[in-house]
Amino acid sequence: MASREDIEAAIERLAARGVKPSVRRKIWEELGMTGSHSQINPVLSAWRIKQAGKSAAGSPVPDELTETAMSLVTRCWALAEKKALEDAQDGRRGADLRIKEIEQKNTELKETLEKSELDVGVQEHRNGILVQKLSASEQVVVDLRGKIAGSAREIALLKERIADLTGEPVRNKGTSKSQKRAAQTNGGNTGGTSNPT
Repeated sequence: MASREDIEAAIERLAARGVKPSVRRKIWEELGMTGSHSQINPVLSAWRIKQAGKSAAGSPVPDELTETAMSLVTRCWALAEKKALEDAQDGRRGADLRIKEIEQKNTELKETLEKSELDVGVQEHRNGILVQKLSASEQVVVDLRGKIAGSAREIALLKERIADLTGEPVRNKGTSKSQKRAAQTNGGNTGGTSNPT
């Protein structure tokens, strides 16, 4: 934001170089591309009035008129500065509000992420327990199949001993499903006639 003194100095520099300072763009460039039209216009108007009073040969501008014009220019300048400040403050309030909204959204997203990570951890723990239970169940099934196969072999051996003791041949009405499964699993005999002794 350019000060009144900066703008007056820029106008005087342009006039000294023979550049007509009524071109606002020239003044703005001379100021280093700072200052707004609402800041430059009142100062330029006051400078023109002052120049008109100096150049009017034989008809000097009354001091009252010059003072009134300068007073108006000063008030315009003050109003322009006030408006620029209010606009800047409004912009700042809007930016602050937007920052708060973004920070609130960021906090909510962090909380959601933390909850999701916790849920994933709980689910992974549950999955681990289920895997352990499944493993244990599979082992129980393997153990039971082994016991069934062992029992089928014992039954077959007992039948053979009974047949040896009684002299009657072992009659197999059919191999039970469990005996067949045990034989397939362990390669065992489900009711053969061979004598182990």
